[in-house]
Amino acid sequence: MKSKKETFLQFSKSLPRKPYFLSMIILIFFFIMLGFIGRNYYSAYNLTTKFRLWMPLLLVALGQTFVILGGGLDMSVSSLLALVNVVTVRLLMSLSGSPFQVPIAILAGIGVGITAGFVNGLLVTYLRLPPLISTYGTQIVWGGLALRVLHQSGGEVPFSWYTVYSSTFLGIPFSVYLLALLLLGVYYLKRTGFVTQLKACGGNIHGAYESVLPVNKLRIQSYMLCGFFASLAAICIVAETVTGNPLSGSGYELESISAVALGGTSLAGGAGGFLGSILGAIVLKLINDVIFFAGLGVNYQVLAQGLIIILALAAGGQLTKQNTSRAQLKRRKKV
Repeated sequence: MKSKKETFLQFSKSLPRKPYFLSMIILIFFFIMLGFIGRNYYSAYNLTTKFRLWMPLLLVALGQTFVILGGGLDMSVSSLLALVNVVTVRLLMSLSGSPFQVPIAILAGIGVGITAGFVNGLLVTYLRLPPLISTYGTQIVWGGLALRVLHQSGGEVPFSWYTVYSSTFLGIPFSVYLLALLLLGVYYLKRTGFVTQLKACGGNIHGAYESVLPVNKLRIQSYMLCGFFASLAAICIVAETVTGNPLSGSGYELESISAVALGGTSLAGGAGGFLGSILGAIVLKLINDVIFFAGLGVNYQVLAQGLIIILALAAGGQLTKQNTSRAQLKRRKKV
């Protein structure tokens, strides 16, 4: 049996080789910086509010991770998020006064997200369409449907949604409990071997076919999971804003992909993990806060954000290459 000290030392040595190492270092650096330049940034109220506002991106990044690990990409998450948003609000309005108003609206929104993910998966797997092109096409379709359901922002949502979503229990926000529950679900999928098989598809799809893995089924399921997480993100936005918005998902497709890449997951598929995606999403949000408290003008904020992301991705790519080279060198020595 290894002692706690030996286990800690072993973990410390392996930490720099973790795909999320760079995003973790950037996260710590930003947190320290915000402690100096951010006024009351670490107050309980501010952190609770921040995490609640970060939650949609965290969820979409988790969903995007499934797709990317399987060698795909989902550009439609932004419009899908908006579609689920307006469908949920429309149903809440239509079923006003019904005792089943809330569960029907939530289940319908989640059903829309999963169904849209299923369609994306079919286009990529059975029609053999490039993921970037096919999901860009469905992005336009979902966006058009969202505008058809609700032409502009509005709609009545029970204020109890905001009350529950913004509540805390034992000093911990409701959104943290929700994320923890979802991560347990992700852990279960890893234990069942689903994630490992998905990585095999993304790393070498021809080898996966030769290994008799159900490649098409696995990739469709990854898109359905992405749709599920996007629908949860939409419901979180509805609870936060207490209104419907057919443009509520604007920008989430690129932000989620950037978060996954910052977290060390290869955009080519087959390598990476979910913890890195969460760290990457938080880093993206902290970039905005650092830029704001640094007092940069509005004209320079987007420029600075873009430069930071590019530098972080470049450094992460270099770190991944070094880790791959080390792994290959070890295999050669063993041979």
